[in-house]
Amino acid sequence: MQQLSDAIHDYPKDHLTVDIHSVNPVAADGDVINAGDEVTFRVRVNNTGPLAVNNLTLLVEAEAGATGVKKHGASSFQSNVVTPPISVPANQFEGTWTELPDDYHFVAGSSTTQKIDLVKVFLWNWDADLSWMMTSRAGRSDETDDVYSHKVLGT
Repeated sequence: MQQLSDAIHDYPKDHLTVDIHSVNPVAADGDVINAGDEVTFRVRVNNTGPLAVNNLTLLVEAEAGATGVKKHGASSFQSNVVTPPISVPANQFEGTWTELPDDYHFVAGSSTTQKIDLVKVFLWNWDADLSWMMTSRAGRSDETDDVYSHKVLGT
């Protein structure tokens, strides 16, 4: 049982990847972020492991270089916000993503001469089930194969 407990504990770091992408200043073209700019971004998750992840919520947090974050459409910026729950299917290929349904925003803080962390997104809450393992099987299994062989003759 300890191995099962350890595997579940380690599942997020072993199989889940969170990605911040499509980062764009609201009132400007390009990727230059100025002090005070409101910036939109999207978040997506990849699950390469065998568990279907359900009710996954993420914590979106303003870091030292930002003055606040919010979900698109919210009236005010906060130090952090929890995303609505999503489900992420098991066994996604590398580069296959489950997108969160909403855009998020942050406000850039003071100007800096060095790169500075602006926003961080990390796992907040999740549960999982073995439905994929118990209901549908996909993928190669070399233990159950068949090969057709035949001599090929010249003409």
